[in-house]
Amino acid sequence: MNNGRQSTLSCPVSGANNMFDLEQAISEWRRQMLAAGIKTPVPLEELESHLCDEIEQQIQSGTNEQHAFEAAVQQIGHGNMLKTEFRKVGETKGDGLINYHRIYSAMLASKQKIMKKITNILVTLTFAFACFSLWIMLTLLSPVAAHSLRALPPFTTFLVGMRAGLLLLPIPVAGYCLYAVLRSQPATQNGTTFLAWTMSALFLVSFPVLLAIFLPCLQLMIQMK
Repeated sequence: MNNGRQSTLSCPVSGANNMFDLEQAISEWRRQMLAAGIKTPVPLEELESHLCDEIEQQIQSGTNEQHAFEAAVQQIGHGNMLKTEFRKVGETKGDGLINYHRIYSAMLASKQKIMKKITNILVTLTFAFACFSLWIMLTLLSPVAAHSLRALPPFTTFLVGMRAGLLLLPIPVAGYCLYAVLRSQPATQNGTTFLAWTMSALFLVSFPVLLAIFLPCLQLMIQMK
């Protein structure tokens, strides 16, 4: 232990028979926090408490102790990063205690905001790729119909003619994604709302397109009988 102070916390999930020593890893993490300059007792104990809580949640979800510890450290943050965040807020005068809860809440909000932006980008790329794939499928039906003795079903012919709309659908989705990524104000809606609306739109688009592709196949099977 460092700084003449011994941690009073202990993780109830640690086991003595594992090759990875969880208690030793937590002690080393605490030493790194002290080395980084986080020596105020209350924030350090709060950080360690959150670390143990996060490790316990990870283990309960089926993760082994080593991966649980690494994920928890990644979630809480490393010493130098925490020290930088502490300096941004500063220490309260008088008792010298850092406003830990304010800092930790700000860090979590920042991480959640970044993850939401990444999710929006991935959802937009998925939607655009799916629309492009559907457009290719309908485009390939045109030369097939030209070399076929039978005409395409009317519904399929209609969608083949309207296939250019599939290339336009990702534009409003990408526009909203760009707006969500660039805006400085925190999002007011739930992070899953964009995902739900986008995937619903993709389903509504995919179903008639896949049906239009299936109809010529069904027509061919009937013809072969």
